[in-house]
Amino acid sequence: MNRQMPSPSTHRYSTANVLLAILFLAIMAGCGHSASEAPREPTVAQAPSPTVTQAANPTVTQAASSTVAQAESPAADSVLKRRDTPPPGVEPQFAWFGGGDGSEPCPPGETPSIVPGPGLETILEKGPMVLDAFELCFPGFAAQQPLTLEIRGPSGKTESLRANLYRRTATFSISLVFGPNDPPGNYTLLARQGTRRHATITLKLRQATTPNARIIYGRSVTTWQPKFRRGETIPVALAGYKPGESVALHLYRYEGTNFIYSTTIKVRTNGEGEAVYRLRTDSNDPKGKHILIIPPVDGWHFFNVT
Repeated sequence: MNRQMPSPSTHRYSTANVLLAILFLAIMAGCGHSASEAPREPTVAQAPSPTVTQAANPTVTQAASSTVAQAESPAADSVLKRRDTPPPGVEPQFAWFGGGDGSEPCPPGETPSIVPGPGLETILEKGPMVLDAFELCFPGFAAQQPLTLEIRGPSGKTESLRANLYRRTATFSISLVFGPNDPPGNYTLLARQGTRRHATITLKLRQATTPNARIIYGRSVTTWQPKFRRGETIPVALAGYKPGESVALHLYRYEGTNFIYSTTIKVRTNGEGEAVYRLRTDSNDPKGKHILIIPPVDGWHFFNVT
């Protein structure tokens, strides 16, 4: 049996094909390895991370915090904190002088009675006006017992006050003031000491006919230097002005030996020429002495903030 042997040319062709196939597979394997390893390169995963963290967190947080803190800090909007420039014609400052009210002790007496204080003999005859402050004396009452004064107004409302004792003469006195909220008309005053001693008078309250102003700190005016705690409201009453008039209240603060201008407050009166301005103080206002100058009223309106 005869077998046919392959020719040399045919063998060489087959060997070349095998080598080409092996080379092609090796190239393909190398390409596949590069593609699968590329996403795991450290440069791609780690590069963005520190850049984003450093740029976003510390800078943005600190800037926002500083801005909010400055916006929420309290503004100096309290009247006592104002530091304005004096308007034309208003004194920027003036020297301080001290002094008392200069009142004289009440005269002694035998019979319990109510009489006007020294120098005020005609005030009960004419009748006080709104914001007039006047003193009443109570001679004849026993110094060892408390004395009360009951005030009944035109509406029938009654209030009671305690009189002060003059140690030098063993007599009582009390200072009164009626404000814009008190209706004009007849007022009955009853001084009472237990059940055995009493005295009564009637006075007529009139509307103010000339400008007047006063810091109201109670029906009984016991001092010309009233004290208010920080956070309290200081009522400033006006009377005797024209209806609808704008009244300037010039506020001064005490520094060293002088009163320094702080600000001006404008208050408009009602149809009867009266008004009550409520000066509100804050708990963090500066402590110290203050004065209101209110043209054309004569005198200084002093108060102390403690």
